[in-house]
Amino acid sequence: MDTVFTVTDRLALVYDKRIAFTGAPEEAEHSEMRFLREFVKGGKGVLEEDLG
Repeated sequence: MDTVFTVTDRLALVYDKRIAFTGAPEEAEHSEMRFLREFVKGGKGVLEEDLG
């Protein structure tokens, strides 16, 4: 998802009616939440496993 680095300097991820992450795309890339890293890189993540 190279586009995220081109079009924004901040992003937020909402999961289960709450904000699970806010920050720079670079922070998402290095997040402890695997699904978030995979999402930014264009992969598929497993939300249930990481948000617990």
